[in-house]
Amino acid sequence: MVSTSPVTQHHPALQRAPVLLFFLGITLNQTSVLFDINLSIADFFALLLLVLTLLTARLLVPFGPTIYFLALSILVLIMGGFVVPNVISLDQSYLDVLTDYLKLATSFAYFLLGFNIVRAGQARVVLRAFAFMAVVIGGIGALQTAIPALPRLDFMFYYEIRFTGLMSDPNYFAVIQLVAMAVLWHDQDISRRIRYPSLIILAASVLASGSKTGMLALLIFLVWRGLPTVFSFSNRSRYISPYRAVLIGLVVCAPVLLLIVMLDYSMRMSLASGLDQVPALSRLTPLLLDFEAGVEGDGSGRDSAWFNAIQIIGLFPLFGVGMGTYLEVATEFTDVPVLAHNTFLQIAAEWGLIFTAIFLVWVIILFLRRPPLGANLALWHSTRDALLVLMIGSAGISLQNSRLLWFIIGMLLAVHVVTKTRQSIQQRSLHQEVQQ
Repeated sequence: MVSTSPVTQHHPALQRAPVLLFFLGITLNQTSVLFDINLSIADFFALLLLVLTLLTARLLVPFGPTIYFLALSILVLIMGGFVVPNVISLDQSYLDVLTDYLKLATSFAYFLLGFNIVRAGQARVVLRAFAFMAVVIGGIGALQTAIPALPRLDFMFYYEIRFTGLMSDPNYFAVIQLVAMAVLWHDQDISRRIRYPSLIILAASVLASGSKTGMLALLIFLVWRGLPTVFSFSNRSRYISPYRAVLIGLVVCAPVLLLIVMLDYSMRMSLASGLDQVPALSRLTPLLLDFEAGVEGDGSGRDSAWFNAIQIIGLFPLFGVGMGTYLEVATEFTDVPVLAHNTFLQIAAEWGLIFTAIFLVWVIILFLRRPPLGANLALWHSTRDALLVLMIGSAGISLQNSRLLWFIIGMLLAVHVVTKTRQSIQQRSLHQEVQQ
């Protein structure tokens, strides 16, 4: 039985499952491609938690997002299974359509799970387990990249150069590490002696991945978090801790040094030469020498993938090509049958511009809206910054089926909904007391 009640005071199903929540957090750091599907051990724990919540009638399904998902499901199944194959005469397999739709359904399941975990007050268990596992994996990557003589764990590397951790793609791994960084950045209950080194390890692991998308996202995130640190001096004390002083110095000096390097060709060449000494970092040198070539070259090829996606959007602009048809349509009309390598273009091509616009406007509003008074601000900051990182990463890779993306969106929505619900319950209780 699915509960539509907004009550958030008791949630025994999830409160009594800390081990499942812990393992869910850990395994969110892992995916593997089997039968052309990204599978994760986290799916097993997610399923158990959802079933447990459903059996105890504690699963709350948000009305608006659920209606949107059902309408989107009907659209993508009809377009992918019937309309598009008949319009352009594709030899379409219904199995491909259902396989792609399973990815979308899994994403929505993670959205519901994230939403209900926050309702149960168990977000910290999952996020901390996720973040510290990311630090452990990132530490392995940083050490093996910095010290090539160490025994190499080849299964954690892409083409023996780029560190991928337990993920199937180095770019996605870099984004995952940045999500962990967003979580730890705002967890003030963790000792600085643990938190600050962990943040450095996560940043180093992004470099070890050799991901240009991850590097740019890291720089944007550091600016996003660093500037408030510089300009938010506490009014309660004039004392600035050594940690804060170092961070302020980095935030102030780093942009100046970067500007000097970018303006001086010889310094850029020297820095590029230094990066070339480490195979994973050598992929970042084109960003210093020729940014456009850095985006297009060395296997990136994103310009052609983006252009192909725009062409596909032009064929079915309003309602998209649906599930299971993107690569077939790309093969039919373009020379590069690959995914868009851009979440926004990918969903626009598959869902159509109408549903994509609704989704993106809703996400932007969710990101910009401050929660009501009484909200868990640490959780709000963590999930909001995690969503920012995922949105930045979405410009360079297709994350529309990312478990973590939908999980974080569900959590961020729950921060707002749970706070409003709690306030409504308190107001009703107070009103009843006054009447009595």
